[in-house]
Amino acid sequence: MEYSLVPLPDDPPAAARLAARAAEARIEPGFDGRAHAPVLARTVEASPHLGRLIVNRERAVGIALWSAHRSLLGLRLAWLHLDGEHATTDAYRWAVDEVDRTVAGVAFAAGPLAGLAPEDEERTMRSLRFAPFARSEMVLERSVERPIAPSDPRVAVRRVRPEDEAGLARLHEAAYRGRFDRYLFLEDVDPWRDALRHTADMMHGRWGTLLPEGSTVAEEDGRVVGGVLTVRTPRGPLIVDVETAPDRAGRGIGRAALSSALYGLAPYGLGRPFLNVTDENRRAYRLYEGLGFARRLGPSREWYRTTCISATPHGD
Repeated sequence: MEYSLVPLPDDPPAAARLAARAAEARIEPGFDGRAHAPVLARTVEASPHLGRLIVNRERAVGIALWSAHRSLLGLRLAWLHLDGEHATTDAYRWAVDEVDRTVAGVAFAAGPLAGLAPEDEERTMRSLRFAPFARSEMVLERSVERPIAPSDPRVAVRRVRPEDEAGLARLHEAAYRGRFDRYLFLEDVDPWRDALRHTADMMHGRWGTLLPEGSTVAEEDGRVVGGVLTVRTPRGPLIVDVETAPDRAGRGIGRAALSSALYGLAPYGLGRPFLNVTDENRRAYRLYEGLGFARRLGPSREWYRTTCISATPHGD
C-alpha cells in the first residue's frame, strides 16, 4: 500500500488538524468530540513522541496516537483515524500492522474506526486477533445517607491507614487474579510485584492525592478482605479501586466499604465522586448502580489483543 508512518514533529499543523478530526469523529455516548478536539490537538503538539502521522503520497491522511501509560503487554492505541476515502478496512489493517512492526506491539486499541461500518470494523479487528470490550465512566447521582453494614457482623469497615498498604496489595493481587481488568494496566509480569506497584501508585499520588476520608478497608480477624481507594482530581473524587477478597464475595463487603467511603466524602464538598468500570463486569456495575451511580460516559468501543490476554471480560 502507498502509506507510511512518519513522526508527528515532521508536520505539527497536520498532526493537530488530524487529531482534532479524530476527536470529532468519535461516536461514544456522553463524549463531546467538538469540545475535546482542541484538547487533543494541544496534547499532540505537546507530546509528539506519542504518535505517528499516516501519510499517503506525501500527504497526511491519518493519525495514530497511543497512551503514555503503556501496559507491559504493549501499546494502548488510544486514537486511530483515517480521513475520507482512506478510511478503508485495508488501510486500517495496514496501520495497526505498521505500528506493530515499527513502534511496538499493540495490545489495546480504541474504536470506533471512523468511516467503517461497525460490522466492517469488527471484521477488520478480529482479522488482527482483537476482541471487543467496553468501559464506562459512572458518577454518583444521589448521596448515601448512612454507611451500609456488611451482612457478616464479623467484618468491620474503617478508614484506611498508611500501614494498610501491604494488606491492600495482597487483596489487590487476589481480587484481580485471572480477571481481564488486571491486564489493562499491567506493569510487571509477577502478580505480587504488580499488585505492590499499583497499590503504591494509588496510595502515593500517581493518579491524584489520596483522600483518606473517602478510602476504606474492611477487616475480618485482622485480614483486609475489602477496600476502596479514592483520590482527588481536578474533576472531583476519583474512586480508583474497589476490591473484595474472592473467598468473601457475596457478603456485602464491597457494598459496605464503598458506601462508607462515599459517606465519608460527603461533608467535604469535593464534588461528585466518579469511577470507571468495564461494562462486562456485571457484578461491579450492579453494585455501583445500586449505590446511586449512573453512566456519564460510554460505553466505549475498544479492542484487546487475544494473543496477549488469556482472560476475557465477562460478567455474572
